[in-house]
Amino acid sequence: MDSRWRYGLTKGAERVSDRAPILDAINVFSVADGDTGINLSATVAPLRRIDPDRAWQDLSRDLLMAARGTSGNLTARFLGGFVGALAEQQTGLAVAARQGRDQAYSAVTDPWLSYT
Repeated sequence: MDSRWRYGLTKGAERVSDRAPILDAINVFSVADGDTGINLSATVAPLRRIDPDRAWQDLSRDLLMAARGTSGNLTARFLGGFVGALAEQQTGLAVAARQGRDQAYSAVTDPWLSYT
């Protein structure tokens, strides 16, 4: 994966951690329990120490192992697909985002079930 992507993912993880209290305060998905920021911060922690010599599959596994709560599990799946697309296919942002979206959707049987 390109060093610019690694840098961006690392900085993004730092921003999520810095703003965890704000995310906790606006938490409404899927239950307004006030822990989304904490859960996301724990989930993206592996992005703060990306080793360029490790395979992207290792990072994806680390994200899944760190995932907390619904938001964390969906985020870990999204990022696993996103990072995989960037590392394997050397694709752009749009393709990587679609791959991440597809992985996040696969994490639940019916993503819209809770809204019907």
